[in-house]
Amino acid sequence: MLCFQRAGLNLERDIAAAYEARKQARLLQATKPSDRETRTAFRHAAEKFLHCSKIATSKQQTSCYLRAADCLVQAEEWKPAAQTFIKAGDFGMAAKCFRNGGYFSEAVETVQAHPGDIQENVAEDIIKVARLEYLRTAQYEQAEELFDDLDEQLECMEDFGLESGRIEVLEQHQRHEEAAEAAAEAAFNKGDLLEGIRLLHASNDPKLLRKAVEKALGGLWVLYPLRHQIDPQSMDDPAADELIQYLSNGRGTLTEEEMHQFEVFEVIRAGDLSRVGSLAQSHGILASDSPLRSTLSLLCFPRNSNSLIPSKEWTLQDLINTSKLTWKYISQLFLFVRTLDMSDLPTQKLLGVEPAEYKSNEDTVSPGFRIYSTSLLFDRLQQQDTSGQGVLTLNPVLGLTSSVASESDSQALALNALYSMLQSEISKIHEAASHEFQALYPCLDFSVFGNCKRADCRRQQVNSLRASEVELQVLFNQRTRALIMQVFIVHKYHTNNRSDESERRRIRRTWAHKMYETLMPLFSPLGGPHCVDGALIPELDKGADLISVWCHQALIELDPHYGAEERFLSDTLTYLDLAFRVDGTSFAGYAGALHSSRLKKARRDLMTMRPRSPYDRSSHSIMHDFINFYRRKSDDIIRRVIHAIHHVVVNKLTIEANVLVNLLEFIGREIIVHHRTRYRGKYGVFDGLVVPQSWGLDMAKRPPLIAQAGVELPELVEYLSTLYKTLENLRNFDSQSSRLYSFSGKGALNVLGRGVLILRICRLVVLVANNTNFTGPMKEDARVNISGSLTGPGDIHRSLCDRLVHSSYWGDLERTIIHCPLNRGTDRLVHLFLRKGPSNPPPRSNNFIQVIAYSRVPELNQLLSFTGSIQLLQPTLNPQAQPFNPLQPSQSSSADQSTVEPDKILEPERDAADLMRSNHESAHFGALPENHSDLMRSLTTEEIESGRKILYAYRQYALQKENRQRSAVEIICRCYSRYLRRRNACHSAADERYFKFQREYKKGIEGPEAFENNSEFYRYKAILLGCMPHVAAHLRGLEHANQLKKHANRKRLQTAHHRELEEIQARMDACGRFAIELKELVPTIMPGSKELDDLAALRTHVKSLQNIYREMVEKLGGDRITASLEQHHRWGVAIILAKV
Repeated sequence: MLCFQRAGLNLERDIAAAYEARKQARLLQATKPSDRETRTAFRHAAEKFLHCSKIATSKQQTSCYLRAADCLVQAEEWKPAAQTFIKAGDFGMAAKCFRNGGYFSEAVETVQAHPGDIQENVAEDIIKVARLEYLRTAQYEQAEELFDDLDEQLECMEDFGLESGRIEVLEQHQRHEEAAEAAAEAAFNKGDLLEGIRLLHASNDPKLLRKAVEKALGGLWVLYPLRHQIDPQSMDDPAADELIQYLSNGRGTLTEEEMHQFEVFEVIRAGDLSRVGSLAQSHGILASDSPLRSTLSLLCFPRNSNSLIPSKEWTLQDLINTSKLTWKYISQLFLFVRTLDMSDLPTQKLLGVEPAEYKSNEDTVSPGFRIYSTSLLFDRLQQQDTSGQGVLTLNPVLGLTSSVASESDSQALALNALYSMLQSEISKIHEAASHEFQALYPCLDFSVFGNCKRADCRRQQVNSLRASEVELQVLFNQRTRALIMQVFIVHKYHTNNRSDESERRRIRRTWAHKMYETLMPLFSPLGGPHCVDGALIPELDKGADLISVWCHQALIELDPHYGAEERFLSDTLTYLDLAFRVDGTSFAGYAGALHSSRLKKARRDLMTMRPRSPYDRSSHSIMHDFINFYRRKSDDIIRRVIHAIHHVVVNKLTIEANVLVNLLEFIGREIIVHHRTRYRGKYGVFDGLVVPQSWGLDMAKRPPLIAQAGVELPELVEYLSTLYKTLENLRNFDSQSSRLYSFSGKGALNVLGRGVLILRICRLVVLVANNTNFTGPMKEDARVNISGSLTGPGDIHRSLCDRLVHSSYWGDLERTIIHCPLNRGTDRLVHLFLRKGPSNPPPRSNNFIQVIAYSRVPELNQLLSFTGSIQLLQPTLNPQAQPFNPLQPSQSSSADQSTVEPDKILEPERDAADLMRSNHESAHFGALPENHSDLMRSLTTEEIESGRKILYAYRQYALQKENRQRSAVEIICRCYSRYLRRRNACHSAADERYFKFQREYKKGIEGPEAFENNSEFYRYKAILLGCMPHVAAHLRGLEHANQLKKHANRKRLQTAHHRELEEIQARMDACGRFAIELKELVPTIMPGSKELDDLAALRTHVKSLQNIYREMVEKLGGDRITASLEQHHRWGVAIILAKV
């Protein structure tokens, strides 16, 4: 500088001084890079260069400008630097400096004024950043000039999350409908449902008005989902009132389905339970035709479920009518639970949930549901969240709180809540119908004497003396129908654990007892199994099947050592009798297997020795004898069941009194049939028989036992002694210490109830004596034993039993039995007479015994039937019309008709809907052998030896078969146990996604026939089911990570400095590009793709996914790549690229 000065070169001196100043500034920058002193030094150097530029020549001037601008850049004096670059002609650097200084208008102006002097990429970047700055700072007019059209601007604003600005721009350009929609959507996202609906309604656009209606109904579904009870008097709900008012004002715009929904919510809000019940019924009728009707029916029924609970004041017909509605409600609820699909929109509405994103503890996000506080699931979700980590969200507009759960958790919560709801509803109905509702049961006093002195008696009043046969039939079938409908309802009780299973068995046992008491009543004239008429019970077919299934299940489950041991014997006999009478065919199919069930487990009080068997004195359970008796395939079952029932009575085992007497009567009928068949032959078995009509029908319709061995005088004496001991036990009955009890409770075995049972046993003695040809001394001995059994301490019904005690001879006892109240209705005494010709006319009937003459057993069945008279009363379309019978040709004359065989005319009438029909109903007594001795031929030694060999071989075969079956069952149990462990194990959200994709991929697997060999097929299957679910989960995870990064950039944009805009813009561009690339891969990789069968093409697509993944990690960073996403990549993408 000194030299230049001495040489008189002042310009060169100044330039050298400027360079020296820049040098000193750079040295200072090296020690203090961001210090104010450094910036001051650069600013001083820039001023020197600018001073030099004023006196420099053209070339030197440009150089000075450039050096000055560089120094200003280092001093961060952006605007002066930009102006200096303009003087130097470097417009690109000038635009950059304007941009770096935040002078976007000058930067844009520079770019637009000198497009040819600025690099294209520099100009484009500056325009993009300027757009973003203008949009986020609400300079919409300046931003509009930088877009090609308004739609591009709106799209950019939507992409960057500038919703409020977007709404303002739409309003400025008079696009009010779009503005209203965007504003409403923003309000909905904030949870302000009412404001969003108001904005949509204000637009007057039909499309937006339709959306407003849908949102309003959606809000009502959230407020009043399934089972959410309200009290309109005490609960203030302005949000619901406003939504209902809005829909009410726009009734004309509602569709038919929306009108149905609005009507339901309006009634629910008003709290009109009767109207709610009416809507439940009307929608329930059309539930099968419309899913919406079914949903609305389920929404209404629970709010009116209290009206479905049987009331004490109801009549039996009221119970039947209400049970129809109850059954519709329970069956709909049961079907809804069994087919629960949380992805179904009506299901979400009904449960009060909405789709949402669930964030797990692993920082992974998966699909889930937002559960509102009005939902059935909410309380259970709160109970499940014991750690308190669940985040509750408040919606002040609706006044609700909510929480988010994963898809799997929501499904499990919904199933548990709905099954609990189903159990609760059934339990309430069961308790009321089984304990409080008395009209199901006839009043015994009224049935026997025609009056009842109890003012509070609510039982059905059936006068067996005055009522006609048709009236008795109608009332009996009415009770049976009511019971069957209750059985339908309680059968839907679902079990989840051991306590639920115990409750289910208790409910089943209760209604099985009630069904037994109705079909086999204490006072037998009220009806019986053969009185069941399908014309009066439309539900009979399915009811019979259900009762049969119940009996089968119970007989398999009953265990003498499990539960209340004192109930075991009565329960077993009840289920055996019901199974035998309701569906004998099914019972015969599994009766033999009962000998190897838990029923036969040894229990000391149930063990007895074989009767009259000197070679086999081993003990066995009497349950074998009872099973064999109902199975009816043994040649000594009468002898063995007599011994078994004698063991029960003599040892005073706990047993239900009516079950005991019914079994004794059943045994008595078999003794009578066996004796008369043996001594009168197959044609005279019913001739001269005097029995109650129900007995006669039971004997005629049921096939006889095979010829019985060992039914001699000792067995008969043992049977009679059992009857006498039963009379004595009834006389000595004490509710505290007696082993006799009743299913109906202690009150049922009062003096009148025991009097009826005593009458039935005495009648049984008389009928057995008269129909098996007792001698005079034997009859007199029976009378004395009856009198002795009823004499002594204890209380008996004087009006019914006094004459039994004081009868002086057999005829007196016989007249007492004939005139007793038992012989009414279905139990009226009949004298069966076989027509043998005109020389043998039938005897005359009297007021107490009706003579029934018959020619063949089919005719006798028809004459004794209880259901024919009612069926004749059924209305017909044309009484003169002849029935069409395709199996019988039409006859031209009465003479021709008379030639038809009697068997074709008098077909045996089948019981209604196969209910109460034995498994051998088709057989009849015409097949009986004439001589009992034909079946008693002694076997030869060779036959016995051959039989032993056959039996030994069969036992070996049966043992091997049983071992194979047991082994198969064990394998199945192990496999099923493993399946249950996998199904019930706790899974993470990532595991749930994997299993979901695996199920979807499994649907698209082709069969092995599409491959050359099995190894290729199994390899293809392993890749598709093992790796591809991980690939699909990885793809969805990348999409979600990309979306999260996009949201993070939007949030960062709100507070970012203008210098960060380039980075935000670059990241948003990358997110947009990744979103497009991932979207293109979805149809090629996800389940349902047509390219899944080509492993080579599949590998190509997976390779593309791998490239996107690596680029995302590089561009966006690895902070959004979670551990589960890495795991899916490692187990899916990496394996396929390495192995395929």
